[in-house]
Amino acid sequence: MSKIMDDVRYLAGALPHRESQTDEEDAAGRHIESRLRENFEDVSVEPFGAVDNFPLLTASYLGEYAVVGVLAVWWPLASAVYGVAVSLAFLAEWSGRPVFSRLLPHYESANIVACYQSPEPRMTVVVTARHDSGPATLLTHPAVAPRLGMVYLLLLLAMALVIGSSAAEGIAGLRGLAIPWAPWVRWGAVAVLLAGALAHFIAAGWNADVPGGNGNASGVAALLRLGELLAEEPPRHADVWLAATGAHSRGMAGMRALLAESGLDPNETHLINLESVGAGRLCHTTAEGMPLPAATGAALRAAAEKSAGAHGFAPARLTRVSTEAHAALSRGWSAMSLVGIGPQGVPCHWHWVTDTAGVVDEAKVEAAAAFARAIIANLEAGGEC
Repeated sequence: MSKIMDDVRYLAGALPHRESQTDEEDAAGRHIESRLRENFEDVSVEPFGAVDNFPLLTASYLGEYAVVGVLAVWWPLASAVYGVAVSLAFLAEWSGRPVFSRLLPHYESANIVACYQSPEPRMTVVVTARHDSGPATLLTHPAVAPRLGMVYLLLLLAMALVIGSSAAEGIAGLRGLAIPWAPWVRWGAVAVLLAGALAHFIAAGWNADVPGGNGNASGVAALLRLGELLAEEPPRHADVWLAATGAHSRGMAGMRALLAESGLDPNETHLINLESVGAGRLCHTTAEGMPLPAATGAALRAAAEKSAGAHGFAPARLTRVSTEAHAALSRGWSAMSLVGIGPQGVPCHWHWVTDTAGVVDEAKVEAAAAFARAIIANLEAGGEC
C-alpha cells in the first residue's frame, strides 16, 4: 500500500516548515532516511555546509554596482573590468557555483542518498528531490514569482549597460573624446541594480514559514514511491541513486555538494529531478534555469517522450524559477525535471504560505514516480549515456 500521503502529511503537516539548516529540516532528513532504508541497504547521510541567507548574498552582489559606478567617475576602464568580474561571479552563484560566498560563514545541512547497484550497469541514473521548503518572501509572492525571470533579465541588462557605458567612456577618454550620455546611462542602470539590491535585502529580513506541501514534500514522496517501484522491479543495466537534497534555498547547496562529492562520470550519468509534482500540469522540462536557461539532456528528453503521453506528462520550458536540475545543467550534466506547472508558468504555491499538505494530489505524485521509473527503463532499453 502506497505511503505517499503519509509522507506528505508528515513533512508538510507534522513539521510546521522545513526551512534550510533548521531542526525541522533535520527531522525531515531522518524521516526520509528511515523510509529509504525500507527498500535499500546502502543509505547514507551526507552533511555539507552552506551560507544561511542567499537573498542577502544576492543583495550584496547587486549593491556592489554602486562601487562600480563610483569607480567609473575616475577610472572608467577599471570600472568596466571590475563590473565584468562582479557580473560573472553573480551568474556563477546563481547557477550553483560559489564564488565570494565561499568566504562567508557556513552552516550544516545534509543530503540523504540511497544507492542501488545493478547486475550489469551501463549507466547511472540519479533521481533527486529537495527536501527543504524555502521561506515565503517579497520575491516569492504569487504576484512576483511568475515575473522573476524577467526581473533577473532586466538586472542582467542593467549590468551590461553599466559595463558598456564605462568601457565606452574609458575608450573615448583615451582618444581625447567625451561621451556626455555615458554617465546618465550608467547611473540609470546602477539605480535599477540598487532597487534590486533593496528588494533582496527586504527578502532577506522579511519572510514567513512555508509548510512545503507541493514544494517539495510531493517531490520527496514521489522519490520514496520510486524507491518502492525499484525494489519491486530492479533495473538490470542502470545503477540508481535516490537523493533527497538539502538547502535548496541556499543557492542549491545540496545539489552542489552531491555533484561535487559523488565521484560519478557526467558522461555516463543522467539526473532526474522531482519538483512540486503534487499540483498543476505535469511536465518534463526541455529547458530550464533562471536567469539564463539551459537545454535539458537530449537522451533524457528522448526517453521521456517515449512514455510521456501514457503517464500524463507534457514537454515544457521552466525559465521563471530555478530547480535543482539547473545546477547540474550548468556543469554540463545530462539533467531534466519532472514538475507540476501552474497557469502562471511556475509551480503551484511556489514558496508561499498556502503550500500545505492539502494542495497535494496523490494521483499526480504516483504518476510522477511511475513516469520516472519509465524513463529509467527507456534509458536502459536505449543504452544511451
